[in-house]
Amino acid sequence: MDDVPLRRKHRESILTGQFNLDALDAMVAAADLASTPPLTVVLLASSFQRLGRPEKGTALLRRAQRH
Repeated sequence: MDDVPLRRKHRESILTGQFNLDALDAMVAAADLASTPPLTVVLLASSFQRLGRPEKGTALLRRAQRH
């Protein structure tokens, strides 16, 4: 079992077919980036890339870097 709730939620959204830009935006908006592992932030940023919104991924990485 994954011990990172945000990463687990991301995976579950993919497995249940609910993975889309709105779901990803909501996950990121609710995330506490200060306590999110760096690899999880990179995973989320790359997901924006896969959904055709690389600028959102870049913004997320910049926001996380400030924390």
